[in-house]
Amino acid sequence: MKKLSLMAVGTILFTLTTLVAQPATLFALAPVKPEKKQDGIDVKSKEVKRFVANQSQIGYVSTRVFYTIVDQNLVVVIHLDNSKKDFPIKGKVYHFAKEVNAEGLAKWLNNQHSDGLYADAPEASATEDLPADCGKVLASKSSGKKDGGIGVYEQFDVKFKITGCKLKSGTKLLDFEDSASVYVPVK
Repeated sequence: MKKLSLMAVGTILFTLTTLVAQPATLFALAPVKPEKKQDGIDVKSKEVKRFVANQSQIGYVSTRVFYTIVDQNLVVVIHLDNSKKDFPIKGKVYHFAKEVNAEGLAKWLNNQHSDGLYADAPEASATEDLPADCGKVLASKSSGKKDGGIGVYEQFDVKFKITGCKLKSGTKLLDFEDSASVYVPVK
């Protein structure tokens, strides 16, 4: 074991005293980036899990895009109606209790689109409809016809935008654009 010289001990004590007396020095040694905090619901955050559902056992149905935001205990659902080629948009935010975790939210989401239901899936503690005027279709393009089980459907690639959504609770759904496939029954 090496013995420290009196000078080395003095240098160490001086450094420690300086760090304690001047906390700003710590930031110079190890810079910390402030956490970026959005004021509202951001479905484009990298932590958000996106899922698209547009099929059932009997064929294609209206498209629903689910955005699960675990750290805010909520799911945003955008509904693109497949009964009309202008694809009317509706949306809803489902709020869950604080104790609901990622697994619980995944079970709830599964029960919204699948026939394999989880009996222990949580229920939303509150829901809020998006204002009718905040969803807009930006573009749609047919990409052909598809057999959908009990009929033929025309597949459209639909680009949409959600803007200016202030919920009744006062929370804002931050503006975003997205796209999804919508299958319209061919008559």
